[in-house]
Amino acid sequence: MSYAQAAKEGGSPLGSLVILLPLLLLFYFLGIRPGRKRMQQMQQVQGALAPGREVVTTAGLYGTVTDVDESTGDITLEIAPGVNARFDRRAVMRIVDPLPEAITADGDETT
Repeated sequence: MSYAQAAKEGGSPLGSLVILLPLLLLFYFLGIRPGRKRMQQMQQVQGALAPGREVVTTAGLYGTVTDVDESTGDITLEIAPGVNARFDRRAVMRIVDPLPEAITADGDETT
């Protein structure tokens, strides 16, 4: 008996639910959940912007935050000594964490 015949005979809707539920769960865990997590991370980064923080923009430009304008959502980055550029706050991809001072270039810890 084919699926079409079972549907004509009033097949159980439970079979459709058994197929639909895992598909919905898969869609949630592969599509919606990672997007929400990524959005929360971006909001944390944008909330932590303050003068003196070194950041990377979505275009790959490194700079140091010199000013944060809360009213417009803009930040000013110093991209070279004496060269400032204004960016939208959403253009910041991540905050650069400097290497800990206790670790040297060859990877040995200093005491």
